[in-house]
Amino acid sequence: MNSKSDIQLAEEIKKSDKQAFETFYHRYYKLLFHYVVSRIQSTELAQEIIQDIFKRLWQNRAHIDSKKSIKAYLFRIANNLLIDSYRKQQVQHTYFERQNDQPELMSKEDIEFTTRFNIALEKLPDDSRVVFVLHHVKRYTYIEIAEMCSVSKKTVEKRMKKAIELLQRELE
Repeated sequence: MNSKSDIQLAEEIKKSDKQAFETFYHRYYKLLFHYVVSRIQSTELAQEIIQDIFKRLWQNRAHIDSKKSIKAYLFRIANNLLIDSYRKQQVQHTYFERQNDQPELMSKEDIEFTTRFNIALEKLPDDSRVVFVLHHVKRYTYIEIAEMCSVSKKTVEKRMKKAIELLQRELE
C-alpha cells in the first residue's frame, strides 16, 4: 500500500479507509513533526498539534479534494493550529504580564477593543490571518513567513496589506 500516490490515498481516505489513512499518517508524520517542532521548540506540544492535524483530516475526510494536494492541506491545518497555539501563548503571556506588572483590571474600553479586535481577526481570510499573526504576534519577518507558507515575499506583503485594510474597516 505504501506505493500508492497521495491522490489514491486521498480518495481512499475520503471513503473512510482506515488503512489508507494509517499509510498517509506514517508517510507524513515525521515531516509534519519536524515542521511543527521547528516553529514551537516543544516536542510535547508538537506531538499534540500533529495529532490534531490528523484528527482534523479524518474528521473532514468527506470534504477532501483529491485533485488538490493533500500534503498542502495538512500544512495549512498545521499553520492554523500553530497560529492558535501562538495566540493562546500570547494571551497567557499577556495575562501573566498584567498580573505581575499591573494588578488592576483591564479597563472596560480595553476589554471591548480586545474583543472587537479578536472578532475582526477571526473574520480575516486564513491566508491573511496567518501572515498577520506570524508577523505581529510571533515577530517573523516577511521573508521567514514566505518560506513557512511556501509563497513569495510579495504575496506575504499583499496578504498583510489586505489583513490591515480589513481589520481597519472592521474596527472603524
